[in-house]
Amino acid sequence: VIGTYLAGFTTNCDEFGQLRFNFKQHGAATGRFTAPAGDPAHGFSGVPVQGIPARDDPHKPKAAQALRRLFIGRPGYTVVKVDYAGQELRVVANISGEPKWVDEFKSARAEGREADLHTLTAVAFYPGLQKSDPDFKIKRTAGKIANFSLIYGGGVQAIMRATGCDKVEAARKLAAFHQSVPIFAGWMKKQHETVKTQLGVFTGFRRFIRIPDANIKLGDVVNGKPITDEQDIRRIRAACERKSTNYPIQ
Repeated sequence: VIGTYLAGFTTNCDEFGQLRFNFKQHGAATGRFTAPAGDPAHGFSGVPVQGIPARDDPHKPKAAQALRRLFIGRPGYTVVKVDYAGQELRVVANISGEPKWVDEFKSARAEGREADLHTLTAVAFYPGLQKSDPDFKIKRTAGKIANFSLIYGGGVQAIMRATGCDKVEAARKLAAFHQSVPIFAGWMKKQHETVKTQLGVFTGFRRFIRIPDANIKLGDVVNGKPITDEQDIRRIRAACERKSTNYPIQ
């Protein structure tokens, strides 16, 4: 927190106490904008603003959760937060065709409420969970954090971070999640298989995004260097599998 953010904030302000961030409209291969640490020599802040922790992230220290309070508008201006709330999960439900999620969105619209996929995941993790339970909010938050990792190809490690459980329990929770949304789980498996044959994936608008290293082998050259380690092979292939679900959604 101190080295990455606080020190960067204090040393990269201009003479007016302002930070100038390095926004890249097409910084990600998926088309999303990014805001990485820019070069102060070119007038940009050296702070990766896109990675600033959320206020309600229980796995970050309190100092990190308070970072967003540092942003205030100049006199006469107001800082506005704009967010596509829940849209990623709508896209996932649409692309995968998972009936459990589709039905939740339909029911929520009919009842005039917000769809709640996070509770569905929390119930999969903690069978029998009720809204009246004293720790419901904490467990729903765990389901929320896990959802945004799992839809982008996260696995056991993502659940461990979200819930604070050990590896064995995280594996059980992952299996329970896949069992609760079998169509989505099947879509993920299909994406993992497809990327190996097509070396890329299509978005919902039929844009093809190349993922050329999905079938990488020992001796293949990546970034100008031959791959000679089996562990590197597994790491690169796993990253390509995550991209195969990540790219269509984003």
